[in-house]
Amino acid sequence: MEQIVGEIFQVALDLGGTLSGEHGIGTFKLPYMREALGQASINIQWRVKQAL
Repeated sequence: MEQIVGEIFQVALDLGGTLSGEHGIGTFKLPYMREALGQASINIQWRVKQAL
């Protein structure tokens, strides 16, 4: 099941889509977020989270 979902996520990203909308990504999508957002964006988000 995880492999199939991972393939679906990859197709969504390849087509210019996103993995989330207005809700959080949860732990399941976390491994795919580096590709979706880029490491710089993830680093900024972590800094904001730590500052709060």
